[in-house]
Amino acid sequence: MNAFYTDYGKYSLVGGDVTYGGTTANNDLFYTLRALASGANTGNVANPRQVVYINPPYVKNDTAGGRRSGISPTDGNYYDPWTSQYRVSIDGTYDNLLRNPYGNNQGAGPSPLSIGVIAWSLGLDQTLGNGGAYTNSDDVFRGSDCTARVNSRFGLTIVVSVAIRHRKSKIENLPCGCSSMAERQLPKLHTGVRFPSPAFLFFPS
Repeated sequence: MNAFYTDYGKYSLVGGDVTYGGTTANNDLFYTLRALASGANTGNVANPRQVVYINPPYVKNDTAGGRRSGISPTDGNYYDPWTSQYRVSIDGTYDNLLRNPYGNNQGAGPSPLSIGVIAWSLGLDQTLGNGGAYTNSDDVFRGSDCTARVNSRFGLTIVVSVAIRHRKSKIENLPCGCSSMAERQLPKLHTGVRFPSPAFLFFPS
């Protein structure tokens, strides 16, 4: 999402704060980020430069209830390892504020969060948090910087990049991100740009 914003000066498919992957499926968002002319990106209207910003693998089992760890060729949605769609919230009002899905100071920082994009997975139990709180849940939460949270439950250890810094005992640094080269005509200098990778990072133990 940061790379898309860098290229277009806006986020994709927003007319206000929006969450994909829950009530609204996430396929239109990922059609756009994958530069596929389908859904809301039919005719490449949402990504006219046809830049591929994310290229996840396809699911191995493309049947309802069995889709996990990738994109479904059938419905275009991006699924987590536990058959739920990834949730992605985008600050479409550009006020740098997003509602925290886990509430205020429930293990995932304050609400609202001062950030442009957040993403999360419901985890193994496919339920938001632990009674709605992030603390002691198996959920996976990520924002648009390179800070990593370790969250363990049911024998799983998952490391992802998140935007919320709190509880230093649960946060570790994780190298992530990718580089882009903005080419300029001579005699202008070439300028390097670095931004966090939009890919979801998983490191099962």
